[in-house]
Amino acid sequence: DLMINNYITYSGHQIGVSHIDKGLQCEDFSANYIDERIAIAVISDGHGDKNCFRSAKGAEIACTIAIEKVNEVLCDTDAIIELKCSPDRIITELEKCIIHSWNQCVLDDARIHPFTDIEYQGLDDNVVLTLKSGQKHQKVYGCTLIMCVFVEGFWFGIQIGDGKCI
Repeated sequence: DLMINNYITYSGHQIGVSHIDKGLQCEDFSANYIDERIAIAVISDGHGDKNCFRSAKGAEIACTIAIEKVNEVLCDTDAIIELKCSPDRIITELEKCIIHSWNQCVLDDARIHPFTDIEYQGLDDNVVLTLKSGQKHQKVYGCTLIMCVFVEGFWFGIQIGDGKCI
């Protein structure tokens, strides 16, 4: 935990009871970032679907990408001024950057770490055929993202997927 202008960032995630009961892994991931100008807390929730067997990795990638993209988009004072003047435009651009980068990263992960026969176990044959044909690899990493960002007296939240950011 670190502090900026009396703000403290923290993150945490834990396996849920339903996952424990079903013998499933924790599919959630959280992260935080803070420096002298910006504070970020982010959490990503895996889909809990047998066809999304790499949701845990997708959630980790989502959190990492989200922090990276916020820092890239809000890298200078002009960008922060623009955010304060036109938050909808900048936040929409940021969401698109996160989604685009996440898609690329999960496709790279699937290429570097091909799906295994063990991962295919229990999936419908048509799902396996689709994945083996190179289609819908992003779905396997499916997750949602909720993030809160504080920057120079201004804060905003982002929600990608289901869930609620309130």
